[in-house]
Amino acid sequence: MKLIKTCGWGLVACCALLSASALAAPAPVNSPYGSWRLVGASVNVPPACRQSRLEIGQDQVRVISGKPEAPQFSFHSQMAMSHNGNIYVMHLRKPVHNSQPDCQGHAAGDIVKHFNTTRYLQVSGDSLFHYLGPDSSGGYLRYQRVASSARGVSAQ
Repeated sequence: MKLIKTCGWGLVACCALLSASALAAPAPVNSPYGSWRLVGASVNVPPACRQSRLEIGQDQVRVISGKPEAPQFSFHSQMAMSHNGNIYVMHLRKPVHNSQPDCQGHAAGDIVKHFNTTRYLQVSGDSLFHYLGPDSSGGYLRYQRVASSARGVSAQ
């Protein structure tokens, strides 16, 4: 419960949000673009959310959360990326979702209503740190890069 208080609706959107489009060519070192899977966190992540995936394309992001054997929450959003030192700042538009509840059971409509449009990312090799605030002091979700494929971002 502390995670929900700490991250609010952001955790749900974070976990779901970080499912980004894989590019045909491998992403450059320390680039946030590509496919990522959640592998760790500095905060408590509910078991149902631990298989979240993030796909980050040049102009949109897709997040998928939940267990693969069950209906999964997903959303995608148009986005623009800026760079502030070694931190990437993702600016999102209102997300489009698949109407499934998220990995914590929250209704997709409620998530959109409380959606935070700014995300802070830092890449170190094949690890992506999604900060739950402007830096690591608010906690983070850690993702591992997934091998590239020719898939693009699509709505589900």
